[in-house]
Amino acid sequence: MPGACSVACSPRRMSTPTDGPDAELHRLRRRLDRERRARFEAETIAERSTTELFEMVVALRQSKVVLDETPDFVAIATLDGEASYLNRAFHEMLGHVPGEPHDVNVWELFDPDARATVTCEAMPSLLAKGLWRGELGLLSPSGTTIPVSQVFVAHRREDGQIQSLSSISRDITERHEMAARLAQQALHDPLTGLPNRLLILDRLGRGLARSARDGSIVAVLFFDLDRFKLINDGLGHGAGDELLRVVAGRIRGVVRSADTVGRLGGDEFVAVCEDVPSEADLLLMVDRIEAALAKPCMLGTDEVFVSASIGIALGSGDEDAEEVIRRADEAMYQAKRAGKGRYEVFREGLRVRAAERLETENDLHRALDSNEFVLHYQPIVELPGARMVAVEALLRWQHPVRGILSPGDFIHLAEESGLIVPIGAWVIEEACRQAARWRHDDPALRGLRIAVNLSPRQLFRPGVADVVAGALASTGTDPACLSFEITEGVLMAAESAALGELARLKELGVELGTDDFGTGYSSFSYLKCFKVDFIKIDRSFVSGLGRTAEDRAITEALLSLGLGLGLRVIAEGVETEEQLRHLEMLGCRFAQGYRFARPLPPDEIAEFPGAGPI
Repeated sequence: MPGACSVACSPRRMSTPTDGPDAELHRLRRRLDRERRARFEAETIAERSTTELFEMVVALRQSKVVLDETPDFVAIATLDGEASYLNRAFHEMLGHVPGEPHDVNVWELFDPDARATVTCEAMPSLLAKGLWRGELGLLSPSGTTIPVSQVFVAHRREDGQIQSLSSISRDITERHEMAARLAQQALHDPLTGLPNRLLILDRLGRGLARSARDGSIVAVLFFDLDRFKLINDGLGHGAGDELLRVVAGRIRGVVRSADTVGRLGGDEFVAVCEDVPSEADLLLMVDRIEAALAKPCMLGTDEVFVSASIGIALGSGDEDAEEVIRRADEAMYQAKRAGKGRYEVFREGLRVRAAERLETENDLHRALDSNEFVLHYQPIVELPGARMVAVEALLRWQHPVRGILSPGDFIHLAEESGLIVPIGAWVIEEACRQAARWRHDDPALRGLRIAVNLSPRQLFRPGVADVVAGALASTGTDPACLSFEITEGVLMAAESAALGELARLKELGVELGTDDFGTGYSSFSYLKCFKVDFIKIDRSFVSGLGRTAEDRAITEALLSLGLGLGLRVIAEGVETEEQLRHLEMLGCRFAQGYRFARPLPPDEIAEFPGAGPI
């Protein structure tokens, strides 16, 4: 009993009366002690409960202040979503009038995707762990979605059942906008806003994957502007940038909305077209793009016209994105080589040629170091009598597997790769060495002039005059024995740096002439400006002599022009007796062609009859 325990535990043991007045007095004292102790304990408990309750009320009030001041959206709700508390930020976001009651279901405040995430992910986690974190979309009253970083916390009763949930939503719109800006910068061209190469490859890869599943056609159009450098250099980079934006808009305005137009860099654009109905439909769209690009474009006060060389490649799920773009690129180069301003479709034959082209280019890199190049020389003769007065140096490649290759098999690759510069320097050196050998070994060939073709890459790159001067000096060749042929189109496009190189070549004492004359629509003033020494009438006019009156009239006019300017006029491509007869009737003094001789190795030149200088 509580009283017995109290007495037993007292310091002095006393006997307890069992009857009489003393016993009754003792029992009274014990009851009074118990009542006093009970009253003290009750007062103590009441005082403690009041303090704790007061502290709890203060804490709740402080928590409410904190929750109302936070910008996060805070709610307390049942498991079914019925809200018992929303903080001030939540009420303001929802447009609630302060002080008015509102029935709110928390789950209905999230967008459909978020609700699905709550059902499939958040609820299982809350039931198992009592906590879930993630990102959801919160709906504003206007219907827009606010991206939020979301936390749900479950509060349980003593029996373990969930009594309520706390929901804390933090607006992360700025974070999403920053991520979107970074993605835009990483995946789009800053000048035009179009997808860049990385995004193009991604979308093309996805399109090819869909093609593998459903058998649809994916096409890649590869665009390269034909006259961009001329416009960019002539009108300035600002005008060039504006032209690129115009071209981007015109291409995008023609393709379908589902197609992707991107810029790879420079003046190269790509369009990825999925679900193409047929190749015929694709080519109709290409025709529309060409028509859109052909319209005049105003760049400030300047009106310009632009065209594009277009390569087309069709893909399926069997190839990767890089391979399809490479094929379209190859087809584009084929279009450029065929005359620009046109399109080419990559065919299986083009695939074979592309593989051969790559192999040839790889071999070309080794050819110079392996001494695989040689020069053959085609005589230029004086009429009548066909006495050899000069030769044209023509490059040949002694390929270790394919045998002797003519320039048509590899010169365009040398031009595109830039190898034409070191190869061209070798040709100049070798021509000068051959001139020195002939002068030393054969008096009949002493002073025989050698004509060397000068490529655009050599002319437009500073230093070709230094190469010529060095070759003349190292071989002891007379500059009068060396001449350079430049195509008429290159002469017309020559810039100030190239004009300086031509002037320096003339100062060295070598001759200059124009090849393919009559095909480049050049101004006759250029002939005077560059002080050329000879012109070559293009073979396309010579081949028609005796067959068309037009070719005879053009040839006669070019002869008259050259002779009137005091120039030597050489007819090239002479192959028949009839052509030769007409040239002699027109008074042409110099000719070159298979009628007289094919290009010959150096040791056979001495056997050509009537050799001697002009």
